[in-house]
Amino acid sequence: LTYQAEFDKVHYPLQLAAVEQLDLATLQATVAKLRDELQETRAALKAEREKRPSADGDSRLRAENEALQQAVTMATSEVERLRGDVASMRSGRPGTGSDSQEVKVLRQAASKHQAEIKAARLGAQKQAAESKKEVERLARELTAARNSERRLKTQVERMERELADLRVRARPGSNR
Repeated sequence: LTYQAEFDKVHYPLQLAAVEQLDLATLQATVAKLRDELQETRAALKAEREKRPSADGDSRLRAENEALQQAVTMATSEVERLRGDVASMRSGRPGTGSDSQEVKVLRQAASKHQAEIKAARLGAQKQAAESKKEVERLARELTAARNSERRLKTQVERMERELADLRVRARPGSNR
C-alpha cells in the first residue's frame, strides 16, 4: 500500500497469506463473488441517489434548461421559416399574394422616400451654397465699408487740422 501526498511518499507493506496452489474454480468463484458485490454496491448507490431529494436549485436548473431547449427549438424553426421566406423572395415567387402586394407597396414607399431625401439634400446643398455666397458678399461689403471708414476718418482728421490752422490764422491780432 502506498500513501502519496504533496511532499511525502510512504510505502506500507501488507502481509499476504501465501497460497501454494491456485485452482481455477476458486479463482472463478472469487471473481463471481466480487462481481456480485460490485453490482450490489452499484444498486445501493443508485437507490441512495434516488432516495435523496434533489436540491431546489437542481430542479430549478432542470426547468430552466428545458425552457431554454424549447426556446432554441422555436428559434430554430423560426429561422428556418424566415430562410424559406427569403429564398422564395429571392427566387421571385413570394409565399402569398398579400405578401407580394405588401412588398410592392413597401418598395414604392421606400423609393418615394429616397427620392424625397435626395431632393431635400439637393435643396439643402443649394441653400448652403447660396448662403456661402451671401456671406462672402457681405464680408466684401464689410471690408469695403471699413476701408471707407478709415479713409473718411483720415479725411476728417486732416480737415480738423486745417480748420484749427485756419482758426489760428483768422484770429485778430495774429499777423501772419
